[in-house]
Amino acid sequence: MKPREYEEYIRELFNKQGYTTELTPQSGDYGIDIFATKGREKIAIQVKMYGNSRKVNRSMIMELHGAKDYFGCNKAILVTNGEIMPDAIEVANRLQIDLQIIDYPDKTTKTAEGTLYSSASPKKVQDIESKSSNIFFTNEEYTFDSIWETYIMPLKGKTLYNNRGKENIITNVDWAGITRITSQGNIG
Repeated sequence: MKPREYEEYIRELFNKQGYTTELTPQSGDYGIDIFATKGREKIAIQVKMYGNSRKVNRSMIMELHGAKDYFGCNKAILVTNGEIMPDAIEVANRLQIDLQIIDYPDKTTKTAEGTLYSSASPKKVQDIESKSSNIFFTNEEYTFDSIWETYIMPLKGKTLYNNRGKENIITNVDWAGITRITSQGNIG
């Protein structure tokens, strides 16, 4: 799943809850990926598809809080499929920003009846113990997704060398990040 598809999936979850939603452009969105409104409630939603590649940190929470106020929203939610650092949870609690962990929608399992069960049910992080250059392209061919798909994903299985001849082996590349074996044998 691509990051934009994950954003669209989160948008659909809010639509199913009765919200009217607006997906923002992929660049120049001030950190808001989705606006969701229902009655007098206007929510600024930031979506971070990080998996195991990165962790949500406190500066992301503070940025979301500022964007929420900038756009006149009365609530903010950060949604991720990855981990959230303890200090980010602390800041979110203080600023009253909801944190939700929502898995990919394609994580499904067949039940005995043959129906599909999705593990993509939101979990409020506040109820879970925490786990420990301004360049904008307007041409569609230069989106993050297109660059990642064209230049980064083909590196899977390749060996890269730095100017000192040391190698890094790219073992996996997906939409959540890159896994490699460094010249010292570390996995990162």
